[in-house]
Amino acid sequence: MIKQSSFLKWAQNNKNANKTGNRVWIHPSEVLEAGHVAYLVKFLGNTEVEQPKGIDVVKQGIRKLRFTQNLKRSEGGKIPKVELTISVDGVAIQDFKTKKIFHQFPLHRISYCADDKSDKKFFSFIAKEESEKHSCFVFISDKLSQEITLTIGQAFDLAYRRFLESSGKDMEMKKNYMILQKRVQELEVENAELHSPGLIFINGITKKPPENNLFNSSPEIPPPIPARTFETISPSNILAE
Repeated sequence: MIKQSSFLKWAQNNKNANKTGNRVWIHPSEVLEAGHVAYLVKFLGNTEVEQPKGIDVVKQGIRKLRFTQNLKRSEGGKIPKVELTISVDGVAIQDFKTKKIFHQFPLHRISYCADDKSDKKFFSFIAKEESEKHSCFVFISDKLSQEITLTIGQAFDLAYRRFLESSGKDMEMKKNYMILQKRVQELEVENAELHSPGLIFINGITKKPPENNLFNSSPEIPPPIPARTFETISPSNILAE
């Protein structure tokens, strides 16, 4: 499920870069929408952090994990290689041979992503774990750190655009549903009035029938024709005139 707040925060944080809408991303949109992009990187590890974002938070996480890794290296340990896959659905860290997933996060759980400008082979992102605590995940790539960071940014941008499109469609569907629901209610009222005794429905308007028409159950009886007096005229009367 995509959360609105995460994408709105991403858009606000990147509004200057995306203001013109002419940003040129690294990958074709369909690559991240229909599939994913995979990078082979070294996984320095992850550590819990107190804040969900901030370059100082990331630097502190990198320093902590580098110190831990130096201790392991002194004991003969090596930094493991993993496959980092990125798409509009999220980011996954998995074994590059067996494809076993170690960590997986939908984009709305990733609150920050950056590459280290002082040491460009390091990059990291901060994500919210199932425990609701935030962890900083740190990786090493000799040449692709900045590209990987931008790829995650592109995935966010595409997911945000898709979210806006789906929200617009949902709003239009809700609007049409409300119009349809209102019309159904009107028809129910009209139907009830149409079947009400003593009422007629003409051109969408409910009216009482006229007093004298076929709809009146007891029409008035017209008054009787008054009687007329006829006088017989005789021929003698005519001659007298």
